[in-house]
Amino acid sequence: MLRTHHSIPLLLLVACCSGCALFGKAEKEARPTTPYQPLVNALDEEYLHSPAGDVAVRYPNGWLHVDISTIPMQNVLEVYTDPERARALVLAELPATAELRRSVERDGMAALVNQSYQMKSAKLSGRLEITRPAEIYTVNGKLFVSYEYGLDWDNTREIQKPEIKDSNGLGSKPYTVLIGSSGYRVYDSAELGPHSHFHRKENRVALFTTGAKFYELALIELTAPTRPSDHILNFRLLESVVASVEGAAEVNEKEER
Repeated sequence: MLRTHHSIPLLLLVACCSGCALFGKAEKEARPTTPYQPLVNALDEEYLHSPAGDVAVRYPNGWLHVDISTIPMQNVLEVYTDPERARALVLAELPATAELRRSVERDGMAALVNQSYQMKSAKLSGRLEITRPAEIYTVNGKLFVSYEYGLDWDNTREIQKPEIKDSNGLGSKPYTVLIGSSGYRVYDSAELGPHSHFHRKENRVALFTTGAKFYELALIELTAPTRPSDHILNFRLLESVVASVEGAAEVNEKEER
């Protein structure tokens, strides 16, 4: 049964923001500009909640709750998917270890990106690469840091690298070059054919803190879209979700000055 929305107490926000060590120069200079324009009227009126009750987030219209009690995933708190099971919205918690807190005190919000990516890379070693580096920004006065990563070489096949014949290094035939974290691969465009697609899953993650805990919201592509524009729509959808977050630490105007 879905829980109804209850406002996060103002006292919690005050406690989160006063003297928060993560508000370094980069955080104080964060601009109130989202990396992507949020989609309009894309969210349900209901909220999903963290188990601790310190975070509330609206999820996309028509999306379905996934019962993860029978398929527990480490650090994952809530999962919603679209009816086609092509995309998932994931709320997860980053364990607030002493090491992570020291990193946050030293590096600010960027430390959350490093921790998040390391946790994912450990599960898919050699298959992930960051496709958009960390960006710190504010939404409704709340502080976020985001990044994007892709699954490297997903649903492709390698074709032998051609012999170098000219100054361009690719001879006279048309080729497609795919750049990834593990190097590059060259594809004969004619052999791949006009109906072949480089299907790649692109995922976006937004991280934030309540002061006491660290969380991430991720829009995960469960199946790779056939159109690159679909990635952007997914990223815009996540920004709509981010704009609905309640409980994230706010940037104090006095601190910004």
